[in-house]
Formats: sequence, structure tokens, C-alpha cells
Amino acid sequence: MTATDVGSLRKRVPLGPLTSYRCGGEAEYFARPEDAAELAELLRFAAERSLPLRVLGRGTNVLVSDAGVEGLVLSLGEGFRRIERDGRLVRAGAAVSMGMLVRFAVTNGLGGLAPLAGIPGTLGGALVGNAGSGGAEIGALVESVTVVTPEGAVRELSAAECGFGYRRSSLSGVVVSALLRLRPSDAETEAASARAAVLDRRRFPRGRTAGSVFKNPPGCSAAALLDAAGLKGASVGGAVVSGRHANFIICRSESADDVARLMAACRRAVFERFGVLLEPEIRLWGFPPDILEVKT
Repeated sequence: MTATDVGSLRKRVPLGPLTSYRCGGEAEYFARPEDAAELAELLRFAAERSLPLRVLGRGTNVLVSDAGVEGLVLSLGEGFRRIERDGRLVRAGAAVSMGMLVRFAVTNGLGGLAPLAGIPGTLGGALVGNAGSGGAEIGALVESVTVVTPEGAVRELSAAECGFGYRRSSLSGVVVSALLRLRPSDAETEAASARAAVLDRRRFPRGRTAGSVFKNPPGCSAAALLDAAGLKGASVGGAVVSGRHANFIICRSESADDVARLMAACRRAVFERFGVLLEPEIRLWGFPPDILEVKT
């Protein structure tokens, strides 16, 4: 099978425009499969060449190295944007945006998702990172998650098998859908809760950013530690720590590497001041494994 045998497959596709940071290099191969059959074809193509495999949703929690990434990057298409309801159960495709999912639940008088209103990105990305807000996490609503392994096998995993934890999961391969168990609720109440969640998120910095850079350590706030270390306004090249929220880095250049170097400097400063090693919440693609290393 050659690259031209798969309809949506392209070579050397810039990934920066597909991320909220709007910077970074190219994917060796990129494809947007529209259905399960095309996804299976692409997985065979990658397996035949032993290509690394990555999945990109809306790119709201990803930083791509200026050097780009090797292998195949997938972005699930229209066939993975379906939502169906069966009583309290909702099955949604991984490419469904979180905004669309929340609106569907609110319209159908189903509760549980409203606190997650305003979270950018897709359901697939939210599941992999167990996205949360206002004390709620998507993992707590999961009945099961369907994934396709790099070898093409379809597996339905129970919530317990997904390994959900704080801003993490053990999910691998390609997440294609999830079955969520919600609760009956009043549509007006859920709509009000969703509006409040969206308004609350407006306090965060705008611009070319990917949200919180670091996870909160146990019993502590990453933003508070970064602020106490005097890092608001710190910069490397065109990347700067927001003056409004110290756990946000704004990119004002075309260099993703500036952002990564600033992340490393912030991580080092907090460790030297407080002995706390912050863990990244943003996913780094294509960078050396030791890019954020701090000598302890």
C-alpha cells in the first residue's frame, strides 16, 4: 500500500495551524479519516511501515516541536462526530466537540456535563487527558470507551480499564467513541449551570495559548507556585508567562521551541524555590525526551 492508496493521506502537513498555539512543525504523514473503514486502512498503512501514531483533536492541549513529528498524525473526521441517546446513556464520537456534547446533554435534560462547558477540544482529547473543571471530570461519567489499537483491533474498555486519574488516563491507540452515563435533570437548570461554567472560564487569558501548562500538584496550585516564584511576565523568545494567570504561556512568535524552553525554565525555577517538580499538562510532540528535565 502506498500513500496515494489512501484518500485523505498527505505528506509534510504543517501542524501549527491546527493547534491553539499556532506554531510548530510538520507531520511526516497526516490524514483525516471519515469513517471506520478509512481509519482501518490508515492503521494498516502505518503498521506496514512501523510509523509512530498520534491523534490530534482540536489541538488545544498540544505543543508541536518546530522540527515537526515523525510518523502518522490522525484527525478524526465527520463520521466520528455522531451523538446518540438511549435514556440516560449517550454515545458520542471522539471528534464531537465538548461544546456540542454539553449542548446535546442540556437540550435533552441530562445532567453531569454542564460543569465542563467551555472546555475546548474534542471528547477524544478530553477522555485521554481526563479533562475537568469545577470539580467535575469527564472520566467520572464514562460507562465505556471504544478504542482501535494500532494493529486495528477494536476494544471496548470499561471505565475501570481506562485508568482515569487527575488529568490523565491509560488510554492508547485511537479513541473512537465513548458511552457516557448521565442523570436526568431539568434543561433550564443545566443551561444555567453551563452558562456559569463558560463565564467562569472567561477569567483565563486569551490568545495563542493551550490552557494550563502544568498540572496542580497534590494539595497545591501550580499557578500559585509559579506566581510566588516571580514568573509572571517571564519570557523566552516570543513565549511569555501571562500576567493574568501564571500557569498560562502565551506564544507571540512562530517558535514552539520558545514555549518549551520557557516551560523548562518555569519548572526549574519552581523546583529550586519550593522543591516541587511540576508535571506538564500540555502534551509535547516531537521534542527531545529531556526537554523539561530538571536536575534534582
